[in-house]
Amino acid sequence: MLDRASHPREARTMDRAATNRICAALPGATLDHPWDERHDAWKIGGRIFALIGALDRGVTVKCPDPETAALLVETGRAERAP
Repeated sequence: MLDRASHPREARTMDRAATNRICAALPGATLDHPWDERHDAWKIGGRIFALIGALDRGVTVKCPDPETAALLVETGRAERAP
């Protein structure tokens, strides 16, 4: 989860570089490019937790459960990934 206190700039501007900095700081996080160099896939323990696509329109993250995902969409803080 994003800690806004320690990443105040990233909390406002989530571009590719900011997202990669936050993901890289997580314990055990590794960067992979399973499709090509235009897609950043962040993994922990071999499992993807964040994706940044080729068009750089946003980041897709995995929620711990369907209820959290629904809450993020309902409150306008996220939208369902295509």
